[in-house]
Amino acid sequence: MKKISRYILACLCLVNFIGGRADAQFSQILLNGKLAGSAFSIGKKQLNGVTIYSIKLQKPQFIKADDSVGVYFNDPAGIEGGVVLWGYKWGIWSKPVQVKSAVAMPSNRVQFFYWKEKNGTYGAVVPLSGNGYRTTLGSQGNLWGSKSMSLLSHETNGEIPAVAIAYGKDPFALFKKIYTNALIAMGKGENMRWKKTLPDPFQYLGWCTWNSSNNGKDLSEDEVISGVKTFTDHHFPLGWVLVDDGWFQEKNSRLQSLLPTPQKFPNGFAGMNSRLKKEFGIKYTGIWHAFDGYWGGIDPESELGQKYKNDLFAWGDRKSPNYFFKLNSASLTGFYDAWYSYFKQQGFDFTKVDNQVVGGELAYGNYPVFTLSAKVHEALYKASTKYFHNAIINCMDMVPDAYFNFGGSAVARSEEDYFPDGKSYDLEHGNGSAHVIQAIYNSIYFSQMVYPDFDMFETDNPTAVIHAVARALSSGPVYITDKPGSQNFEILNALVYHDGRLVHTDQPLLPTADCLLQVQDAKVFKAFSIAGNAGLLDVFNGADADQVSGTISPADIE
Repeated sequence: MKKISRYILACLCLVNFIGGRADAQFSQILLNGKLAGSAFSIGKKQLNGVTIYSIKLQKPQFIKADDSVGVYFNDPAGIEGGVVLWGYKWGIWSKPVQVKSAVAMPSNRVQFFYWKEKNGTYGAVVPLSGNGYRTTLGSQGNLWGSKSMSLLSHETNGEIPAVAIAYGKDPFALFKKIYTNALIAMGKGENMRWKKTLPDPFQYLGWCTWNSSNNGKDLSEDEVISGVKTFTDHHFPLGWVLVDDGWFQEKNSRLQSLLPTPQKFPNGFAGMNSRLKKEFGIKYTGIWHAFDGYWGGIDPESELGQKYKNDLFAWGDRKSPNYFFKLNSASLTGFYDAWYSYFKQQGFDFTKVDNQVVGGELAYGNYPVFTLSAKVHEALYKASTKYFHNAIINCMDMVPDAYFNFGGSAVARSEEDYFPDGKSYDLEHGNGSAHVIQAIYNSIYFSQMVYPDFDMFETDNPTAVIHAVARALSSGPVYITDKPGSQNFEILNALVYHDGRLVHTDQPLLPTADCLLQVQDAKVFKAFSIAGNAGLLDVFNGADADQVSGTISPADIE
C-alpha cells in the first residue's frame, strides 16, 4: 500500500465488484494496516435504490485525530471513463479530474466521483459525513474508498458514515437520486436545492467592491458612493452592492470590533446605505465577513475579545494562536446574533460569509470536525434567518463539513476566486474558460444542495462574454467587480431587464451528457439549462486549442 501523509489507514474493508456492481461480501477489515478484530464491521442498507455503507463499531474505539477510517473497494469492471471532483489547494476548492479507473483517483479529498460503463450505465459515489467525521474519497494502492477523519483523538461510538453508491442510465436523474438519499441518510434532508428559493436580492445584478477597491485597500464610504454613481450616471439599474473585505477593525487578521474602521466609515454604515437606496435607487446592500469573524478569528486582547474571553478557545499555530468560541457556550450564537443585529440596524439586507473551510483548523485537537462545523453553521444561519430571511452567500465552502451543513441557505460559491488575468485557476489550462468549466462541473454536485455562485467577474475583461453567458444561464447570483468607469454596459444591459432584474434560468448550468467526461479535451464544450419551457445551450471552446469541433443539437438539452 502507498504511504499517505497524515492519513493512517485505520479500517480497510474490501468489497468485491461483479460486473461493476458491489456485492455484500467483504474480504477483510484492517485497523492501522493490521487485521482488525470483531469491533469493526460493515453496515449496508438500501435507500430508494441507493446503497448506503457505514462502519459499525461493536464497542467504543479510540481513534486518533490523524487516523482515517474507511470502506474500500476493488476497481469496478467495465469503466469507460470517469470524473472526480477533487479538492485542491488544501481542499479549499474542487475541480474536475478525468480518471480511467477508480483506483486512479487522487489519494484523498475527492468530493464526488461518477463514471460511465461500457454498457452505457452510469455510476456515482457520494462520501458521507457524520458522528463527528468528515469524509472524502481517495485511492489506496489498488483500492479506492472512503476516508473519514474526526481531527480529534477520542473514543468513538456507534457508526461512522462511509459512502452512498448508485447506478442509472440517466446521469442527471442519478445525480439527483444519490444526493437526495445521501442527504436523507445523513439527516440533512433540508439541504436539497429544490426545497429552497433563491433570495430576492440575488434575482438582481450586483456590484462587489473587492477588485474595484484594490482588494479592500481603498475601500471607504466615499469610494462605494462614487463607484455606484458610475452605474447610475449611465442609467443602469444596479440591483445591489456588496461591501467586501477591507472594512474591519482588525489586528494581525483578528477581529477587534463588530463596527467598521472609523477612518473608512466614520458614520458607520447607516448613512451610506440610506444614500445608496434613496439617492441612487439601489434595492439591496450586503456585507462580507469571515466565518470565524476574520481570517485569524477573534483578537482576545480587544474589547470584543475581552467581552467573550471566558468563551474563547485557541486554534491554529500554538506559538501564536487564533481564537474562536467554545461550542457549548451561549456566546457562539450570541456573537452572530449581535453582529447580524448590527448589520440589520445599519441597513444591510444580506451577508456573504467566507472562509468556511476553516472548520478543520478550528476543530483540530479541539472538537470532532463535523460536530464543530455543524454547530457553527447552525449559529450563523440562525442569525441569518432571523435578520435577513437567510439571504446569505456561502464562500470558501467546498469541504463536506461546510456544504453538508448549508441547511436552508440557498446560495454558495462553486469554484475558485475570479482572477482577471486568468492565471490562477489550477486547471490543466487556466483562463476564463477554465474558470467557467470548473464552475459548471462543480455544479453537478453543488446544485444538488444550493444555487451555485460562479463568483464575480469584470465586464471589461477579454473573457467577459464567456463569464457573462455562463452566469446568465447558471440560475445563481450574477455580480461584477468592475473598477468604476471601466464597465462594459453593452454586456451589462444584456444581462438584465429594465428594472435590474436578471434575465435568469430556472435550473443550474450543467455539462451536457456527451460532455460529462470531457473536462478540457480539445472538443466543443456544451452546457445546458432551462428557462420556462425553453432549453438553453452554452457552447464554447474550453480547451487549450485555437479551434475545436463538435456537434450541437437540441437533443443535447435534457
